[in-house]
Amino acid sequence: MNTKQIKFYQLYEKLCKFDYMSDITIVAKFFDNVLALDFGYATEMWEYFSTVYESAITKDTKLSKFFSDDLLNTFYKADSKKAIKLILENGVISSAIYQFGTLDSIAFDYLIELLVTSKVEYADYLLKFVIKNNNLDFGPIFKKVVTKMLDDITAKTKQPPKINRKMDAMLTGYINKIKTDEKSLLKQRLLELS
Repeated sequence: MNTKQIKFYQLYEKLCKFDYMSDITIVAKFFDNVLALDFGYATEMWEYFSTVYESAITKDTKLSKFFSDDLLNTFYKADSKKAIKLILENGVISSAIYQFGTLDSIAFDYLIELLVTSKVEYADYLLKFVIKNNNLDFGPIFKKVVTKMLDDITAKTKQPPKINRKMDAMLTGYINKIKTDEKSLLKQRLLELS
């Protein structure tokens, strides 16, 4: 066992002495320390907590926010490229971010980037979590996503956006699942782009 592994187990042993799930500051400090030690260990712990404590995380808004938005921000500050890579390569973490979070700036911006660059499969993968997110009203958030995507495409190309068939089919599929007023507005917006 090397020095890094020993330090990690010491941090985890120290964490276990507390009722850490009732005090987010304890878990936050633990993640700060583990991230300073090793990004991979911190990733494994994020995945571990998100799996083992999923039920508690879904029921508690503070835990939901911490294990989605807060940890994404912490990991992003530590290493932005690795944090973004985690979103698509680790299903447990993707789920934690998009199914339990508030779709804060990093998660939102990354989803928009995928849509603007027509990475339909990846965007669809993340939107499947968003639609299950009980912390968000899907209609308004999807309207915000589509509006930002279209605005960014227009800013990038300097002309009205053109939506390919694959993107249109995916967007229409999600629009059809909306149960609020945004549904008709978004249908009309896509129809105008066809």
